[in-house]
Amino acid sequence: MDLRRYLFAAGLGSLLVLSACNDDTEEPEVAAEDESTEEATEEESTEEVTEEPTEEETEEPTEEKTEEPAEESTEEPVKELTEADEIKQTVETIIEEDFDMTEIDSIEVNENAGLQDGSYIVLPHLVWNQKNGADMTKEMLTMYSDHLAAKLAEENVSEVAIFWLVPYHNEDNNTAKMTYENTEDGMAIVSHEFFGLEE
Repeated sequence: MDLRRYLFAAGLGSLLVLSACNDDTEEPEVAAEDESTEEATEEESTEEVTEEPTEEETEEPTEEKTEEPAEESTEEPVKELTEADEIKQTVETIIEEDFDMTEIDSIEVNENAGLQDGSYIVLPHLVWNQKNGADMTKEMLTMYSDHLAAKLAEENVSEVAIFWLVPYHNEDNNTAKMTYENTEDGMAIVSHEFFGLEE
């Protein structure tokens, strides 16, 4: 082998050795680059992930409920009934439930100033609208009046005077007046008076 071929062969061998060395050293660098890129992407991904606010943080502040003042009642207070009012209601109930063809014109309930014992005088003014003859009218008015007086004997009533108007016989003036007085034995008839009842 001449000198040229030797040198050529020696140079080619060194080149192969160098290239092999280069291949071995370059691979770790690529791997290092891959690792560095992976770390970089992980850092980027961690930076991109943002913490979502918790429910407590997202809840809007609730407005405090203020209690509205209660509306003032416009209803008038219930008035307590006096004893006189209760007696008047009793008279109204008896007439409405027990009398036929009878209207209430007025009912007066006054303290008996003569006795001054806290008892009352009851003065009902009634209208009887039945068209009967004089005798039947007297009989019916007497029966109704006695019944009402007997019922009022159970109340704090010392006297009763019932006034009747019967338009069929007299449209302008009272037809009858029945007077009673409360005694230990109940209501006693003081008088039964009739006016203008002629057959």
